[in-house]
Amino acid sequence: MSLAEVLHPMISETSKELKMNRTQIEIAYKIAAKVVAEFGDVYLPIFERLHAEMQKLEKDSDIKSLALKVALGYKDDGSK
Repeated sequence: MSLAEVLHPMISETSKELKMNRTQIEIAYKIAAKVVAEFGDVYLPIFERLHAEMQKLEKDSDIKSLALKVALGYKDDGSK
C-alpha cells in the first residue's frame, strides 16, 4: 500500500484537514521511516511530525489509563 493510498481517504472533503486514526498514523510512520532510509534526510521533517504524533498518542493513552485507574480507586462516599 502506498502512502497516497493510506492518506487519500483521510482528507476531509469540506475542510481539507488531514484526519488520521492511530492505525493510519502507525502505517504512515513506518512508511515515512522507510522513505527516509531509502531517499534520505530531505524526508526527515515528515518522519519527525509523525514521530511527534506517535508520542502524543502514547501520552494521551497513558493519561487516559491513569484517569481510569484513579476512577476505579475513587469511592462516592469521599473515602480513599
